[in-house]
Amino acid sequence: RLRGYVQQNRGIVVHEPLPHFVTRPIEEGGVLERKGMVEVISSLEPDGRRIPYDIRMGVWVTVEGETEYIRNCFEEYNAHTDPSRRYFTLYKRWHLIGLEVGMSVASVALRGEATGVANCWNADVVTTAKRDLLPGEVLDGEGGYTVWEKVMPVERSLSMGGLPLGATLGLSGALVPGHALRDASVHAIALGFVFAMVFGHAPIIFPAVLRVRIPYSPILYLPLVVLHASLALRFGGSFAESLALRQQGASLNALSLVLFIAAMIASAFLGKTGMQAKHRRS
Repeated sequence: RLRGYVQQNRGIVVHEPLPHFVTRPIEEGGVLERKGMVEVISSLEPDGRRIPYDIRMGVWVTVEGETEYIRNCFEEYNAHTDPSRRYFTLYKRWHLIGLEVGMSVASVALRGEATGVANCWNADVVTTAKRDLLPGEVLDGEGGYTVWEKVMPVERSLSMGGLPLGATLGLSGALVPGHALRDASVHAIALGFVFAMVFGHAPIIFPAVLRVRIPYSPILYLPLVVLHASLALRFGGSFAESLALRQQGASLNALSLVLFIAAMIASAFLGKTGMQAKHRRS
């Protein structure tokens, strides 16, 4: 967890193959406003061309060699530093968050450790218009056509009255009882997001928490396919104001949950019998 780290006022664009020269303070030749920042890197040239070996889909942390001993360690370990030998950036190009969720959940369930809990409020993800919006136009949230998100220091967000991105769905009124799109909005969050995450991560989380083996099988995709088909029916019913479509979607919602439970039980059984057969052969 990042403790006490803050967001800077503008983003980072890496114009070099390696980030060691960029992820350091401005006064020392980098682009960070000061030390102790947290930021996302966009590895694009000003004209939009991608920089080879970019790390925008990954994570990074810059380490400062405050003493001569640490700087000597950088050199002995053949670490790539900036020209001053003072800053060394550790990074990986991919952040496989879906694979890491299982470890996080297991830490909570088995060791009682808090995970992903903020202990300070330093930054906000503020809603930013993609274009000039007309009065009364509905904000369609993250990944939509009207807005995108911008990370900024919380002081700046509060001073300008920035709207948190997560509030855009509710702002449109879609979560208000009686709204025509309430059914679609509630189920987009409660089923589309929550259960899609559960379906996707269960084969990773269950083995860690329940100590059961869940072998991979393409059949595990079936509940997810049915879930999204059910949501498509509910959305279509909401937009067309068709109760019949919404009811059909609700039935498929229930079917997707039944299929998920059945697939997990069947996979666990196959995993157990497979291990037993393997032990007998050995």
